[in-house]
Amino acid sequence: MNDESTPKKNVRFSHVELLVCRKLYPNFETIRQALPHRSMAAIKSQCQQMGLTRPDHRWTHKEIERLRVLYPSTPLSEIAKEFPFATLGMLRAQANKHGIYRSITREK
Repeated sequence: MNDESTPKKNVRFSHVELLVCRKLYPNFETIRQALPHRSMAAIKSQCQQMGLTRPDHRWTHKEIERLRVLYPSTPLSEIAKEFPFATLGMLRAQANKHGIYRSITREK
């Protein structure tokens, strides 16, 4: 009872589909438009398998504690060196998630 409107599961990406992913990455919306029969989850998964995306990093307790010490007063450029896997946006998001804030220094 599988008609064309029902998505098929575990169907490998064709060579042409792989080329589309490679050419249009990181614009997932454009890839989705080019491959309307593929779900967004399937497209993102395939791009990750192809090595196009960064793998997710799971923050360790030790890393969060290090961020807790550095984030309030250390220049962001120095913090970025301590966490080479993270963008500044990722650092800010992780700090915010754990209630870690930058110190406000005011000049007199």
